[in-house]
Amino acid sequence: MPLVLRTRTASLPTRKEDQRPSRRLLPRFQGGKLARASMAHSGFAVEVNPAVAGLKPSKTMVLSDLARDLQESGVDIISLAAGEPDFDTPEVIVEAGIEALRQGITHYTANTGTAALRAAICAKFERENGLQYAPNEVVVSNGAKQSVWQGLLGTCSPGDEVLIPAPYWTSYPEMASLAGAKPVILDCPKDQDYMLTPQQLEAALTPSSRPAVFA
Repeated sequence: MPLVLRTRTASLPTRKEDQRPSRRLLPRFQGGKLARASMAHSGFAVEVNPAVAGLKPSKTMVLSDLARDLQESGVDIISLAAGEPDFDTPEVIVEAGIEALRQGITHYTANTGTAALRAAICAKFERENGLQYAPNEVVVSNGAKQSVWQGLLGTCSPGDEVLIPAPYWTSYPEMASLAGAKPVILDCPKDQDYMLTPQQLEAALTPSSRPAVFA
């Protein structure tokens, strides 16, 4: 089955009901980059941060949206874009979530996650991976993207370099750019089993090198 690539566009509202003052920023994509959006219809202009204006749209989401559109139009297609399972949430997890709601476990937790959850994560690592961690060494996040982005934001300054072995997750270079750093791509071909070699890493290191993303 052929794979079709398409860029998705979003433009400023044109419907009559949308011609009213608004503080909402509606970006649009031009030439593969996020252009500065001007809300002339509201009587004032709003520009996005230059760092955001230079971001490229996520290829993962472009392909995911395309696959979803094709599926909804009746095309039998298998999407290999977003990394999610092709089955529904297991019933035991669904019931546990419902029971937690019934018990009122719906309030803010510690920023690092509940103590019980972090203890369970430590137990999992020791049981399945042979790794030992204490709960105070574990931070629970909404996912890998949040963790990687916050890590880069907290460690990078303008002019720093982020080393990214390729193949890589498509969001990594944009995360580095948004943090003010320069992504440095290190090609890892098939004959290296797509793995970064110590020699490559040593050759790529400069006084501006900060984090390296291995995932």
